[in-house]
Amino acid sequence: MRLVNPYIERVATFSTGTPLANSLSELWVMNRYLRPDLLHDAGVEHLDSWGAAFTTTRETIELNSSGSRFQPKTRVAEFVNVGDLIGMTSAFTDSVSRNQIPATLPELRNGQRTVVSFEPPQEVADFITDLGFRADTFDPKRPDVDNPLKVATDGRNATLDPRTAHLRAPDSAEPGQLRSTVVAERVLATYAATKNNTYRDPDTDELSPTRGGLQIVFCDRATPKTERSTWSIYDALRTELVAGGIPAEQIAFIHDYPGPAAKTQLFADCRSGKIAVLLGSTEKMGTGANIQTRAVALHHVDVPWRPADLEQREGRIIRQGNQNPVVDIFCYVAEKTFDIYMWQTVERKAHFIEQYRQADRTARRVPDLGTDDLAENAAMIKAVATGDHRYVRRIELEQLIGELQTEQDSYFAAARSRERELIALHAAVPAHETAVNDLENIAALLQDQQDTDTTPPVVLGNTTYDKRPDASAALVATLRDAALRLRARPADEAITIGAISGVEIEARYSTSNSVVYVKPVGLPVLKSIEHEALYVDAVKAAAMSPAEHDAAQARLASGIMTRVENLIADLPKALDNRRWDLDRDRKRLHQLETEPAPEFTRLSELKQLHAELDALERDLRTEAVSPQAQDRRRALNDRLAAKGRRPGWSLMLNATPALCRHLGYDNPDQLRALMRKREQDAHLGHLQRGQHHSSGDEHPQGLTDTSGQRIGDLITAATPQHADPVIELAGPTRAHASPEVSRAQESSIEIE
Repeated sequence: MRLVNPYIERVATFSTGTPLANSLSELWVMNRYLRPDLLHDAGVEHLDSWGAAFTTTRETIELNSSGSRFQPKTRVAEFVNVGDLIGMTSAFTDSVSRNQIPATLPELRNGQRTVVSFEPPQEVADFITDLGFRADTFDPKRPDVDNPLKVATDGRNATLDPRTAHLRAPDSAEPGQLRSTVVAERVLATYAATKNNTYRDPDTDELSPTRGGLQIVFCDRATPKTERSTWSIYDALRTELVAGGIPAEQIAFIHDYPGPAAKTQLFADCRSGKIAVLLGSTEKMGTGANIQTRAVALHHVDVPWRPADLEQREGRIIRQGNQNPVVDIFCYVAEKTFDIYMWQTVERKAHFIEQYRQADRTARRVPDLGTDDLAENAAMIKAVATGDHRYVRRIELEQLIGELQTEQDSYFAAARSRERELIALHAAVPAHETAVNDLENIAALLQDQQDTDTTPPVVLGNTTYDKRPDASAALVATLRDAALRLRARPADEAITIGAISGVEIEARYSTSNSVVYVKPVGLPVLKSIEHEALYVDAVKAAAMSPAEHDAAQARLASGIMTRVENLIADLPKALDNRRWDLDRDRKRLHQLETEPAPEFTRLSELKQLHAELDALERDLRTEAVSPQAQDRRRALNDRLAAKGRRPGWSLMLNATPALCRHLGYDNPDQLRALMRKREQDAHLGHLQRGQHHSSGDEHPQGLTDTSGQRIGDLITAATPQHADPVIELAGPTRAHASPEVSRAQESSIEIE
């Protein structure tokens, strides 16, 4: 809204609970709405100029809109000069914290979220370890086959549940827990503790006959699809909750209520107690869900994408109208997976948003809030894949040290610039003083000529001219001669050509641009005259009569004389300018000499980080060659060999279309069938070599001879007609791809 009447101060007030959601570029939009004058004054009224001042960019690999292929995109990497950006927006914003709101809100139990950590199955740990191999070896020239975004996505899927990444669910006897089981146990425990809670009807304020609280479960990955053809963690949770005693009709998915009327009825059922557990995604349930009346617990099954998502989720329970004085918020973290890093990233971004709300201008660089930090950080993927938090800490230390070193470099650059400025000022001030003194003498001479109405004759060489036309013609001839004499001499060499208005004039010549420079002797002012301007245009002169040529030459000479006379007439103005320069430089010199030099106050912090990083790297090097590390590597290799897997196997289970085409298959399901067949063959090979007992209990779940035959039939049926489905049945296996795939292509993708 723009100001129509300048006397009206406020014309619009914008209110929001999430001032920053996707990106800091939202600040430009708000600034454009409310205070475009600030953008104009700062010279960033256009988004391009704003982006140049406050952002840096990077090239990323992303899926196209159809999800069929990857393509390069230029995205904002981080925001810079953030303190100045906050200072600009704080002029028209105000923040009200939750503590300042005069409303009764439920409190978190023990004042904080409850973190529920669990150890995932060994399959997940091995899968994430393989992601480290992929992050280290993917071909940047073939992002359609594999890339950091694909690696990060597969890691998040496996972290959520192994079945999301097309791994099998572990047997009950195997170590590790499924996320769905951990969440279900916590939901069932809360249900048992709150199923007899009583609540009042929010419309009538009478005691409701229906007892029991509401639990809200958020998960943005592996959501239920309309056709229910793919596995969903929602279905797995409902199965376990029903088995634990919660009636199926009291469990609802927000995805089953697509229309506004259906959602309205669902939310009413949640408030009345008919629904005990509501599952949904941030997109479908993060805003507009007025279901807080009985909400006793909220479960973050996965990590939200942005701080705004986290705030919108928790706004469903920490909300006015909730009749529970104390509520629980549970966060589920699988140990040694991407969960920890993703929670840290969200918290770090949330910390910056809090800085923005408090108008804290100390931040200088901030990553874009909507970026996928993990997908853009292959080093962090490899660190997380080790399962050792020390590797993650090493990456964090390297990033912190890099930021501090950049800050230190900026300090040293500023210090060197300060020293150079001092040296320049010590030389400039005396030069200004000399120039001012000389200009004052000339100005006094010119003023005296003006007061007495006298003009000294023009002196050029040894000749004095009283008439201006004669003096003008002689000046042009003198300048031509000076240019000819100075052409082969250094550019700083000058020739005194005479005096005009009593002021001695000298000439210099630049061969680089064919320009004659005319200036008073000893004074820092000059006038440039192009060498060709000293001559009448040859083409025009050829068509002139002698009289016309003489007239043209006279006009040219008069113009040159006028330019030199203007140079002399402007000397009083040059004196004023030089006095201003002298005053400015004196003040700046005094400021630099009296103010203490800035210091790099974080040097000790930088040294401590270096020391911590050095100690950590020593420990990691020692650990890498320790017997325990060697045992872990042998155990991993044994597990992979027992299932016929090789480095890169996680991509075979979650193949991209490009990989399928390269190997001669139509879709990822065929490759997954191939991997299951390999696992069956490896198991049978171990049995044949006597490495396992023939007891039925030794067979992995679902790997009987019958299932092996079924998988083999599936591969045969699914193999393209042009492909050769020959598969070795024992030892390390390798599928023969289509004969059309060249050996050079096979060697370019080291997966099988």
